[in-house]
Amino acid sequence: MSLYSSSGTDSINCNDDVLTEILLRLPVKSLTRFKLLEVYDSLSRTWKVCLEPFTAPVHVKFSCGVHWNNVIHWEYKMYYDIEKNVIEYLPRPIIPWPEGWGSTASCCQLQESKGHLYFFIIISNSGEKSIAVFEMKGDYSGWVLKYNDRIGRAAGRPRILSFIMGDGEEETSTLVFHVPGKITAYRFREKSFTELVDLTNEPFYREDSVQFEPRDTYQFGESLAPV
Repeated sequence: MSLYSSSGTDSINCNDDVLTEILLRLPVKSLTRFKLLEVYDSLSRTWKVCLEPFTAPVHVKFSCGVHWNNVIHWEYKMYYDIEKNVIEYLPRPIIPWPEGWGSTASCCQLQESKGHLYFFIIISNSGEKSIAVFEMKGDYSGWVLKYNDRIGRAAGRPRILSFIMGDGEEETSTLVFHVPGKITAYRFREKSFTELVDLTNEPFYREDSVQFEPRDTYQFGESLAPV
């Protein structure tokens, strides 16, 4: 008998009242890299194995999936096309390393915003931070660098909580991130910071540590449906 442990389902596809839910069931043996992908149909209330077991890079976080264009993306490495029922691999972005920096990259993550898929990299060098924002081409042929700003010094490893792409020339794009003690917004057009929340007086605050991760935040959408 086989036992499976389930990781969280991160994306739901809505189409004509049919909810398609993606679940990855990981074998109990922690050393294996084989994954089994199943789809749940809420009308028939049944699970269906969509693919043969497949291999994946060891460090892919399947609990952090991003839905875009009827496709589930995991980090910047791979994605599952729901309609085609195939696993594909994303092209790697070209990291814009600042000249003269002996740098390290961190906080590599994906997010959908206003119908586009974005990828963020924070580059660190002796406390100085640089943020690069990429946008995926519609045909998956590669990433386009949208922003590459030096944002100065920031304590620890910032956690990117949200990205809001601006509309045209009038609206600036905004990055919301969390560093120890506060949540801050960075506006790319103005190259300015605004403190949104001071966490130092909260009972859960711990010095030099972060309390929120990207998975703790959700996009707000206006709706007439009761929530």
